Amino acid sequence: MHECIYLRSSRLLAKVALPGRGIYAQHRFDYTAFVPDVVLDGKHVVGVPEQIIPARWTSYGAGFCSGFNWQTPAREAGMGGMFLQPGVGVLTQKPGKTDWDIRGSYGIRMADFTWERSESAMSFAAESPVVSGFGAALRKVLSLQGNAMTVTTTLTNTGDRPIRECEEYNHNFLAIDGHPFDEGYLLDLPMIERYPEMPEGVLRTPGGIRLAAPRREPFFFRTDDVRHSPGPCWTLTRPDEGVRVSEEAADFAPKGVAVWGIEHVMSPEVFYDVQLLSGQSATWTRRWVFDNV
Repeated sequence: MHECIYLRSSRLLAKVALPGRGIYAQHRFDYTAFVPDVVLDGKHVVGVPEQIIPARWTSYGAGFCSGFNWQTPAREAGMGGMFLQPGVGVLTQKPGKTDWDIRGSYGIRMADFTWERSESAMSFAAESPVVSGFGAALRKVLSLQGNAMTVTTTLTNTGDRPIRECEEYNHNFLAIDGHPFDEGYLLDLPMIERYPEMPEGVLRTPGGIRLAAPRREPFFFRTDDVRHSPGPCWTLTRPDEGVRVSEEAADFAPKGVAVWGIEHVMSPEVFYDVQLLSGQSATWTRRWVFDNV
């Protein structure tokens, strides 16, 4: 049975999946602060599952969920070896694999998760053993304030070896009130300095992108040519519903941004660069604002 907790503020209701006991128990996304959807003012739902067509492959993401891209431990593990995945636990490398593959199937020894909650906030801790010199202790605080949701993450390198070539991101599987993705959505991306070539059917606007028409094939692009300035990294607006949601990098300079989407969902992803020597910690905060247009 899926176990979830609901956090409340004056304007928001956030569903939070309990680590390893909620709707997610796979190897790609961090189990902590996994928020499948947020309801604004009791009527506007923001957040959807990664896939809604049963025949399609999915990594079972939903709504606001984060993850770490860190290949070094998996590449060094070798067939049958163990490697660390922060926010998940210890995975067993598969035959013929060298990288950590989001489409792969791994044995999982889940991290030791603990959490505490109040009406509007929840704190998480994830502890895993050191594996091949790699170790990471994760702390997160998820909180609601009025029409804002904040996640503060602290990662500590508990191993002997440095954490390098690692990035953290929130996937943001988004739709507003279940509307499929069509030309009715606008995604502003003020953080992008220079756009890469756009996938077919994805149109540039003065401030960002929109779709030329609904689509059934996924699209993706990424650029690290970004700037950090006060205000949102991106804003998704559905004018006919009068609702928008945005994400701010509250205290860090983003490494890059990517956008993935298909007919029912669009996912702007803002990346944080993780570089930690043994014993070092880093703390960073993301803030989402939900509002009326």
